[in-house]
Amino acid sequence: MSTTLTVGQDNRQKAMSIPGAYWHDDSREWRIDDDALTPTVRAMVQRHFPSAKLPASNNAAQDVRPLDLATAWAGNDDAWALLPNTPYNQRDKLYRYQVVDLGYLTRRMRESGGAYCGWSRGLGKTFGAIIAALELGAKKIVVVCPNSSKESVWRPEIAKWAGTRWDVINIGGTKKQRERATEAFAASSAAVALVHYEGLRLIEWRKIKGIDMVICDEAHRLSKGGPGGRAPQFYKALKTIKSNYRLALSGSIIINSPEDMFGALHWLFPDLYSSRWKDWNNRYLVYQNGPWGQEYMGIREGMVEQMQNELGSFLCVRRKEDELPDLPDRIDQTIEVELSPTQRKVYDDLFNKFIAELPDGEVIMAPSVLAQLTKLRQVASGLDLLAEGVDDSTKIDLAMELVEDNLPNKTVVFAWHRATVRAMSARLEKAGIPHHAIDGDVKEKDRSAYVKDFQENPETKVIVATIKTLGEAVTLHAASDLIFIESSWVPTDMEQAADRVYRIGQKNHVTITNIVAKDTVDVHRVLPVIKSKEAMRQLVLGGKL
Repeated sequence: MSTTLTVGQDNRQKAMSIPGAYWHDDSREWRIDDDALTPTVRAMVQRHFPSAKLPASNNAAQDVRPLDLATAWAGNDDAWALLPNTPYNQRDKLYRYQVVDLGYLTRRMRESGGAYCGWSRGLGKTFGAIIAALELGAKKIVVVCPNSSKESVWRPEIAKWAGTRWDVINIGGTKKQRERATEAFAASSAAVALVHYEGLRLIEWRKIKGIDMVICDEAHRLSKGGPGGRAPQFYKALKTIKSNYRLALSGSIIINSPEDMFGALHWLFPDLYSSRWKDWNNRYLVYQNGPWGQEYMGIREGMVEQMQNELGSFLCVRRKEDELPDLPDRIDQTIEVELSPTQRKVYDDLFNKFIAELPDGEVIMAPSVLAQLTKLRQVASGLDLLAEGVDDSTKIDLAMELVEDNLPNKTVVFAWHRATVRAMSARLEKAGIPHHAIDGDVKEKDRSAYVKDFQENPETKVIVATIKTLGEAVTLHAASDLIFIESSWVPTDMEQAADRVYRIGQKNHVTITNIVAKDTVDVHRVLPVIKSKEAMRQLVLGGKL
């Protein structure tokens, strides 16, 4: 049996890059025999030909537990043996997977300085990092995290699990405030410094002595890092912090491809991973020449298991469905909506002519393919985004129905564009539904206050936010329904956002609804890209060691 990749010669270059693909003269199409669909080849096909109808995989590695060398290492040892230095009252509160992994990761840090906790969002990475610091006896700690989580997540969690063991110092604000906070941290014998990623470069870390541990929360942000001048400024500053232990935390280890791993690897183990190409890309990945240089194509044939074993020596990955079987059910659904007649006309005009007229008479143009794609996504979400005073969005119509049907229960709504957040907020305001709206213009202290109010105030029914501003590092499990009006191109963004609701502490079954517009870029461009990236992530992290 064979699978059709694509008809015609338009994608000849991509087809030829896939091992086992061949041209079939009679049908005028590129094909691949089903027995050639190894996990690597399957992932490459899904990346480059997402519409290809692949047969179900018989490879058990697609369906087994993720990286897990820690369990074999721990054996039947109890928590006392694995975490001997952790206070009893803290150790007693750990799940078995936390005991095993934290014992494994702290051992790794004692041996070589670095380790990576890749637990799925909602499995307690913040708590786990605090326990690891206690186990290692760290006295002076730097926590690098998103600005939104310094006060809303890290400070209360440290107070909850470590009491007054450490002074907690937020390094941020004005130059004078930063300087005072930095001086206080440098002078303290036991303190945790909270600093956001972009704030790293504003501090002279070389002058601060005696740092025991650095924790990077949401460490997938290190993906662009590495040696050389192209690394982000915050990464270069991070590299100047000298410490005994380095711990990376992220439930989104791979964002787009295994290339993303190198930045964290170089920070954790600079001697082992000194060169991006020599020590990682050329060992495991396949490239071809493209219009902008080397283009990533997939994992080298036969190298998946070796890559997994290498990562598993310092990386612990856990999934909620494996470790928390008693967590309430999660229902994921995708609902397609038809565009309104006016939306459809604007969309089709823009698609065919790169120019369209809105109902208020304003003319919009998309002078490039990228601009056209952005405008098409906005039109698919609603003309509310593009024309003032226009109320025309079948996506927001459905979102409002779902919100109202869920009352008196709470709902979280995520969107990609800030204009969508504001349009949804306007509808909620009109309907008299108490809510908070958060986009990039909302100050950090207000975001924390809004989240706290949503979690604790029974009268606040909805929080609507952009995926980037509230999609990570906060807890929103007061809600049991979550709605995506728009999607991110990156599947881990979506999972991170979903796990704001579906996490430890959730007591109700959770419904996650992704609203897409029928016959638009939502369906033909965005969803295939998301599925392709997710397939590669599962290949690397979902296989058995």
